[in-house]
Amino acid sequence: MLVLAGHMGGPGNVNGRGSAARFWLPTGTVSDPAGNLYVADTYNHVIRKVTPEGIVSTVAGVRGHAGADDGPANRATFYGPGGLAMDRAGNLYIADNGNYTVRRLTPAGSVVTVAGTPGVSGYLDGDGPAARFGPCWTVFGCETPGLAVDSRGNVFYGDSSNGVIRRIAPTGTVTTFAGRWPPEDARDGPGSSASFYQPGPLAIDAANNLYVGDRYALRKVTPSAVVSTLAGQVYEAGFADGTGTAARFFGLTGMAVDGDGNIFATDVGNNAVRRITPDGIVTTAAGQRDGGVADGPAQSARFLAPAGIAIDSAGQLHVADGANNTIRRISALGQVTTLAGLAEQSEPVDGTGANARFGLPVGIVTADDGTIYVADQNGTAIRKVDLDGTTTTVAGQLGVEGIDDGPAREARFKAPYGLARGADGSLYLADALHFAVRRIAPDGRVSTLAGGRHGAAVDGKGKDAIFARPFGIAVDASGHVYVADTEAHTIRKVTRDGTVTTIAGLAHDSGTSDGIGAEARFNRPRDVAVDASGNLFVADEFNHTIRKITRAGVVSTMAGSPGEAGSADGLGAEARFYRPGGLTVSPEGAIYVADSWNHTIRKITSAGSVTTVVGKPGVRGFVGDELPGVLSFPQRIALRGQSMYVTTARGVVVVSRRP
Repeated sequence: MLVLAGHMGGPGNVNGRGSAARFWLPTGTVSDPAGNLYVADTYNHVIRKVTPEGIVSTVAGVRGHAGADDGPANRATFYGPGGLAMDRAGNLYIADNGNYTVRRLTPAGSVVTVAGTPGVSGYLDGDGPAARFGPCWTVFGCETPGLAVDSRGNVFYGDSSNGVIRRIAPTGTVTTFAGRWPPEDARDGPGSSASFYQPGPLAIDAANNLYVGDRYALRKVTPSAVVSTLAGQVYEAGFADGTGTAARFFGLTGMAVDGDGNIFATDVGNNAVRRITPDGIVTTAAGQRDGGVADGPAQSARFLAPAGIAIDSAGQLHVADGANNTIRRISALGQVTTLAGLAEQSEPVDGTGANARFGLPVGIVTADDGTIYVADQNGTAIRKVDLDGTTTTVAGQLGVEGIDDGPAREARFKAPYGLARGADGSLYLADALHFAVRRIAPDGRVSTLAGGRHGAAVDGKGKDAIFARPFGIAVDASGHVYVADTEAHTIRKVTRDGTVTTIAGLAHDSGTSDGIGAEARFNRPRDVAVDASGNLFVADEFNHTIRKITRAGVVSTMAGSPGEAGSADGLGAEARFYRPGGLTVSPEGAIYVADSWNHTIRKITSAGSVTTVVGKPGVRGFVGDELPGVLSFPQRIALRGQSMYVTTARGVVVVSRRP
C-alpha cells in the first residue's frame, strides 16, 4: 500500500518511529531522568512514551476507548487525560480530566485512582475518592488542569474551574493549598486570601516554589502558599515581551522549570514558547504568533496551539504541539525539529506525490487509461491524478466556491462529493452543497443535470427536482444516475434527460425497514454502487449496514445489523460496520466497503461473507508496509485491474494487488 498523491499527516493513534507515529491532541508532557518523554494523548485517551530517538509506544490506556478502569496499564482506561507529573520514584501522575480524577501509573505498570471519583465533579476536600475536582478538561475554552510534584511527594493540581490549587498528600488526602472558592477577582496574598481566575498548568522548581499559569498571567506560590504575580496580567491577553506585568500572554497551557529556575511556558493563543526568568523577564523562546508548522531556528519555527512542555536532563525542551498533533524538540542551541508525529497539511495545491495537497478527497473513479479523477470537497474542484502521482485541477478552481456551469476551468462547485463515470467517459458529480447532480462531458463542459436548490426532497425534472443533500452517486450501463440523497434518507434515480424519481425509501423518514420501494427505510445512506446486472448497493451510514436494491426495487439488508456499530467479520448479519462511507462493486461481483469510522476496507462476497482486507479496526494513521496496513478515514474506493485506489482524509492511496 502506497501513497499515490497527497500528505498523510494529521490526527491518528499509530505507534512507530518519528513521522510514522500519530497523536490526537497531545497535551501534558513530562520527562524522566533517562530522557524519555511521556505524553497525555488526550483524544486517544492514552499515555504515550517517546524515546530520545523518537520511538513512540503506548504505555497505558486503550487507544480510542474512554473509560475509568484501574488495573494493568494495557487494560486501564482514561478519559481525556491532560496534565502529567512524575515523582522521584518514577510514579507518573495523570490528571484524568474527563473523569475528574488524579490517577497514578506505577513503574511496575499498574494504574490506580488516587483522588476523586470517576464521573463526579464538584469542589470538596477529603481523602482519596471523597475529594471532588472541577469539570474542565479541554485545552480550548478553559485552562486544562495541570500537575506538579514537590520533593516531599505532594502532588499539586491546578483546579481550573474551581479557581484553586489543590494538594494531594502521599496518603491521598486532598486539601486546598492556595486560592479560594468560589474564586474572586485575582489577587495576590497568602493561602486562602489569594484568588485565582483559571489556574491550570503547573511547574515546580528545586526550592518547591510552584508556578501557575493563571489564564493570561504567571503566578508564583511559595512553599508556605504565598501567592504573587510574576509576569503578565490575569485579565489582559496579548503578545508582548517585557518585565513583570508589562508582559502579555494569550493562554498559558504548559510549563516547565530548568535547573537555573527559568520557566518555559507554552502560550497557546500566540502559538509560541515563552521564557520567564526568576525575576519576571519575559522573552519569546520559539514560534510566531501567526502559527503554522515549520521546523528550523527557534524564531522562525512555527507551532499551532502548543500545549504541554517538558525539559530533559540535557536541557532540551519538548513541546506537545497540540493542533499539529506532533511532538517538537527545541535543542539547547534553539533548533526546532519534529521528534514524532506528522502534522496535517491540507491547503489544496497541485503537485506530484506528497507535494500535492487535497482539501478533503472523497469521490474517486478511474478512466480506461488509468487516470484517476477525484472530487475534492474542501478544495471545491475535480482533480486528476496520473499514475505517477502528478495531480492537476481539471474542473473548477481550488478554494473558490460557486455554482456556475460552463467550460471545465470556468465552472464552479460548492462541495463536490460523490463521483461516477459513465460509459461515454462523462463524469457525474454529487455537488452536495449545490444540492445538484452535475455532469462533466468528455469535452470538459460542465452542466447541471438535476437539482440546484435546497429544500425538502421533491421529484421532478431538471431544476424542478430538489435534493436534500446528495452525497453518493453511481451510473449504470444505460446512463441512468443513482443518488444517495443522504439527508432525505432516500435513493433517487436520474434519467438521461434529468428526470428524478425516488426509487427506495421515504423522503425525510429514517428507519431500518427492508421492503419494496417506499416501504423501505434508510438512515443517512452515504453512497451507492451498481453492479453489471443493475442491482444497487447502499452504504447505509447511520444504520451501520450494507443494503441491496434489486432492479424490481426490493430492498434487503445484505451485511451488518441495523443500528449496531462495531467491527466484526462474519456472514451477513453477523458482521458489524461503523458508519460505512463508500462502496464499489468489482467485475467479479465482490463489494468493497470504505468502513470509514473503523478506518478499514471490508470485502463482501456474493454470499454475504464479510472480511477486513485493509487497515486495522480503530487504528488511525498511515502505515503502508505489508497489508493490512493502517488507514485514516477511508472515504471512497475505485478499482482498476488488480489495483485498488482509496481516498483517505488527505490523499489517495493505492493497494497494488487488490485483496
